[in-house]
Amino acid sequence: MLFRFTGGVLEYTLIALLLVAFLIGTSTFQTWLAGQAADYLSGELNTEVRIGKVDLTVLRDAYIEDVYIEDLHGDTLISAPRLTIGLSSFSLGQEKFKFSQLALENALVKLKVYEGEEDMNLQFLLDYFASEEPDTMPSTQKIFIDELRLDHAHFSYLDENATPTDSGMDFSNIDIPDLTVAGSAFGMEGDTILASID
Repeated sequence: MLFRFTGGVLEYTLIALLLVAFLIGTSTFQTWLAGQAADYLSGELNTEVRIGKVDLTVLRDAYIEDVYIEDLHGDTLISAPRLTIGLSSFSLGQEKFKFSQLALENALVKLKVYEGEEDMNLQFLLDYFASEEPDTMPSTQKIFIDELRLDHAHFSYLDENATPTDSGMDFSNIDIPDLTVAGSAFGMEGDTILASID
């Protein structure tokens, strides 16, 4: 009788584990989970964060659609209809991540320093993900990206505190409506950034 009970419990546990594994592999569940993460970040950051759809493949690729992040003034910071991420390998112990690709398609990126403020509108996001530990040791984190692409992105930067330049290039007011950039062999090791722009 005990053997039959134990066998039944193991059988139902195995079925439940297979069902959970199947659900985790579906785009619907992945999108729901990403939505929960976006809602959490919206609350933590006091701004709107949305993710429309997520599709993770067995081959370590992620396709994320309709990514939207507002700055603290309620203006668009980043909006991307499609983000593609290909993970080649990673080692959490060595803090090493290698991506086969990172691509943003038709993205809108609006960087701004608002009047009367010193920091760029992206700073709150960088601060949130930064370590709270004092930086006494050089970072050992290594990130490598074989292919980094921006396809038809609209990029703008505006410093509302700067005096506009009458002649030449005004680096405090940049607007590039159709930016396509491809880079290979992009890497970050500690505080060093390496890239080859094609």
